[in-house]
Amino acid sequence: MKTQAASVILNHLTERIFKYSEDSGRHQPAANLFEKIAAREPEVASLLARAYIGMSESSSHPSVTALSL
Repeated sequence: MKTQAASVILNHLTERIFKYSEDSGRHQPAANLFEKIAAREPEVASLLARAYIGMSESSSHPSVTALSL
């Protein structure tokens, strides 16, 4: 059995947020949340990119990549 330590980008809450957004088809609220958090925590940019992918917002991906650098 593999054990994973919780982090800002890997925890039960973020998984539930994505599960909800995928089940409901409402990715925009997740993206809005992660945009606000990414301003303070750059490592959250990967979650923001994942939310954009769910929304099929391919034009936003380069700006997320630049933000994370």
